[in-house]
Amino acid sequence: MTSKYSKAAAVIGMAILAGSAYAQKAGDTTLYVGVAYIKQDVSVGDLTASAAAAYKPTYQGFVNGASAEASDETTVKFNVTHMVTNNIAVELAAGIAPRIQLDIATDATGNHKNAAEADVQTPSLLAKYFFFTPDVKLRPYVGLGATYVRFTDVKVHDDGPTGTIHRLAGYSASVDSTWAPVYNVGVSYKLNEQWSIGTSFSYIPIDTKMTFKGPGASNASKVDDVTTKGDVTFNSMIYAVNVGYTF
Repeated sequence: MTSKYSKAAAVIGMAILAGSAYAQKAGDTTLYVGVAYIKQDVSVGDLTASAAAAYKPTYQGFVNGASAEASDETTVKFNVTHMVTNNIAVELAAGIAPRIQLDIATDATGNHKNAAEADVQTPSLLAKYFFFTPDVKLRPYVGLGATYVRFTDVKVHDDGPTGTIHRLAGYSASVDSTWAPVYNVGVSYKLNEQWSIGTSFSYIPIDTKMTFKGPGASNASKVDDVTTKGDVTFNSMIYAVNVGYTF
């Protein structure tokens, strides 16, 4: 009896997975459109404040022990995947740049909610390996690639002439563009010859530098202008679902 059940289960499993008419094979190109939920884990390295000698100790004290938190965001993503062989694919991924909000805190000045915001662009190129053969509908995959990360339209929410954010970053703020690796896993399920659905997880560790400039306490006099620089890491975790059409 057990043997009969085992054979039946095996037949059902093969029926679910198989379907040669829906093959995902060499030469296929698939356009995916989906939704991505992006979670950021931010860590700030030691910041260095540069100012006139008389003011530098004060402003360095302001930025010591800095930390940051970034908002979670949802956006639309696009992927084009080309099967080079029956198992190996190349993929170009892009999307609508999410706009993240940053909370910043320091030991001396406390927490500053929504201190800054920026658009984050991460167009990526990946190589992927699809498991199983082309006649299997449900195919997990792993991917590895690179992205060129750009932080654009960086804005500081000024907190007034006597506020900490104004004093340290009232003039400008920027985050350097940088290259970063992309680690990707997911699964694709063929619905029919053209259509498929999928889900994936990507991890992008972004190590970069930020710079902000402010007027200090004197505002217009320029006497105690301050420039602060330091390292910042964004560990981006991207959860996505998508629908694909194969040409």
